[in-house]
Amino acid sequence: MEGGKPAQFVPTLLRALKLARLYYWGDARHRARFLLAVMLLMTMCTTGLMVVFSYVQRDMSTAGAVTPPLHNST
Repeated sequence: MEGGKPAQFVPTLLRALKLARLYYWGDARHRARFLLAVMLLMTMCTTGLMVVFSYVQRDMSTAGAVTPPLHNST
């Protein structure tokens, strides 16, 4: 950090938790919790898609290795 000392982790975390407490337990708590649930659902969907794509990629990359040649060269 230029011109000052770097931020400390624990005080920064405490400030973030204090702000989150105001947001998740304040007047807009229902909307905040709904948005958190939507964000977590979208994160799980993204992770699930990444796992599926990983399996598809694995199947595609190993398919060429185990497939016999189309023509016999003998």
